[in-house]
Amino acid sequence: MDVLQGVVAILLAGINAALAGTLLVIYLGVYRRVRSSFGLGLVIFSAAFTAQNVLSALTYLLYMELVPDVLTPFLLLASAVQTGALAVMVATARI
Repeated sequence: MDVLQGVVAILLAGINAALAGTLLVIYLGVYRRVRSSFGLGLVIFSAAFTAQNVLSALTYLLYMELVPDVLTPFLLLASAVQTGALAVMVATARI
């Protein structure tokens, strides 16, 4: 993976982790108020996304040179789409 593309991948994974962490905080508040199984599902969902993105950032940071160049555009596109989706979820979540 090219160094610039690696930096972009790490930044996107970090942004995604922050957005998913924000959702986790919001959904924890919802679950505390409502105590529904759906609210618990949202907490588990956002915790999983937070963990996945933290692990992705660490993986890119530690093993960037092992990622084949041909895969890089697809990995960056997937991360960018996830960033957009998480941003929409944070923007529409009610506190």
